[in-house]
This record gives sequence, structure tokens and C-alpha cells, in this order.
Amino acid sequence: MMFKGKRFSTELLFQESKLLSVEQLYTRAVIRFMLTNSCYRNKLSTNHNIRSAANQNLALSFVRLSATQRHISYTGPTVYNALPVLIKGGPFKKVKHLVNQWIIESNFSLNF
Repeated sequence: MMFKGKRFSTELLFQESKLLSVEQLYTRAVIRFMLTNSCYRNKLSTNHNIRSAANQNLALSFVRLSATQRHISYTGPTVYNALPVLIKGGPFKKVKHLVNQWIIESNFSLNF
């Protein structure tokens, strides 16, 4: 693929071809889930006028076990809080391509 050697890094191949890796595809699915499900989006961290409320950050639940940290109730708000405010505030149909761009540019992915 792309006339590279067989020992060429797959990470660099994904970056050069602007394709999403498996981890980034999962991250995109989590972001889309968080943007479409209002039951999670309504849990803003506070009603006070502070930075996290202005950034539309979600409240993170307390978890004790690392296995619980892989659940959507924890990873969803974590990824959602990492998004730029432009993506958080816009309608889903208009920000779908911005999510892909943000994941590729920031090289953001959930690591398990």
C-alpha cells in the first residue's frame, strides 16, 4: 500500500493516508454516541458560572476499578470534555466532519 516497505509503520501509514486507526474509529463512535444521546449531555458539571460550565464539560463519575474506566459512562464524558467548544455546541449534522478532522489532527485515541 502506497509503495511502502513491509516493515513500514502502520501508524505513519494511517497519518499519511488520513485514515482512522481502529482506536480512533472507536473514539469517533464514542463521540458520536455522546453527541446524539441527550441523557449524557444534560449532566453538565455545574450550574455555576465557571470555566467548566462555559466549556460545556460533563461531570465525570467516580470509579474505583480500572475495568469500570472502560465503560461508556466514564470514557464518554472523558472524550467529550476533550473536544473543542466549537464541536460541543454545534448540531450533530454539522459537526460530524469536524469530529473526524479533530481526531486526525490531534491524533486522539482512547488507550486500553
